[in-house]
Amino acid sequence: MTENTEKGSRTPTWLKIIANLILMALAGVVLVWLTSMWLDVWTRHGKEAVVPSVKGLDLYTAEERLIENEIYFTAGGSEADNWAIKATAEA
Repeated sequence: MTENTEKGSRTPTWLKIIANLILMALAGVVLVWLTSMWLDVWTRHGKEAVVPSVKGLDLYTAEERLIENEIYFTAGGSEADNWAIKATAEA
């Protein structure tokens, strides 16, 4: 306590701690809000898209139809891995 008065600081330590906690909480709220706004833009929240039927089509034809409608996908999983192996063997 005497160190604070010697250096000229008149703000109590507990007040500094509370002020920092309030600032951290405010920064957290702002960060959550900014993340929410970014997600709305990234996921095109509120916009509708017509998804064409690609059932039974080969991967290339299905991909072309989806890209025509501005829908992009990534094939993943064991079935996509098997397809990639077959496509490489056929080429």
